Amino acid sequence: MENNMKKFKVLASLALFISFAMALSNYSVRADDNFSSPDERPFNPASHDAHLLIDRACSVCHGVNGISKWPFVPNLAAQDETYLESQLKAFRMRARADRYAQAEMWGMAQPLTDSEIKAIAEYFSNLKAPPGRSSELSLAAAYFGENIFKHGFPRRKVPACNTCHKLNGEGDTDIPRLAGQHADYIERELREFRNGFRSNDIMHFIAQNMTNNEIQAISLYLSSLHTPGLAEQAQAATATTSAAPAVVASAQSAPASSAEAGAPEAAPASTHKKFMFFTTSDNQNLKCQLVSGSDQKMKLNCAFLKKSANL
Repeated sequence: MENNMKKFKVLASLALFISFAMALSNYSVRADDNFSSPDERPFNPASHDAHLLIDRACSVCHGVNGISKWPFVPNLAAQDETYLESQLKAFRMRARADRYAQAEMWGMAQPLTDSEIKAIAEYFSNLKAPPGRSSELSLAAAYFGENIFKHGFPRRKVPACNTCHKLNGEGDTDIPRLAGQHADYIERELREFRNGFRSNDIMHFIAQNMTNNEIQAISLYLSSLHTPGLAEQAQAATATTSAAPAVVASAQSAPASSAEAGAPEAAPASTHKKFMFFTTSDNQNLKCQLVSGSDQKMKLNCAFLKKSANL
């Protein structure tokens, strides 16, 4: 079984390499063509060559909408512009030398100019964020993943992920967005950090103190998150601002509330509360409250207990 998996990964990597090579060749040969429908793009890069490159090379694996169909190829939609730019330059300079970077991105990034890199990064950063894959998240993975993301394992010197990757996994400048990223990709990269194949002192130190199960749980949890990108947040803020006067006018002309009119008040949504107790892999005790409502969504609210707590 393990040999079959190795063969599958080799074949998948070979297929990706061939796709990249064909895309780059297509870009080079047809660089003087006109892009057929630029108005369909949510963002139009200033560089015509970069526009062609996105359409005929980047999108082959990362998708025109920045969401990859390959589980081991990262989503780029709504990724931080500064982070994308720095990574592309690292690929071009061969400063990022992990094995997947060498096989898949060195050749693609080598001919790029600074202006093309900036245009590519700006394009993908302005796309709508990945929706998140919560349907694949088990209750156990949800609990353990969220616990690692929010609390980490202080005794093993594993900090909470949101310390650097922000409250909802949206990232910050040189810190990548992880919300909505492919679970397989996150898991693979954490293993690369842990084994020293991908160079980053901080991530190597963190990942080497995590078990395989913990890496899988945090990967699944992060892939389930949907955090709007900066472009979406700006659009939402603009829409809210423009709609505000209409809301005020509606409120002023609204009739008396149902309570004032003597109508019966609507019953609150029914909820079911249940307490569960867990012991983390570093022997910390947690008391969790499972809350489920009429919307069929579940949420775990957890708190660390003192060592003397009787479980």
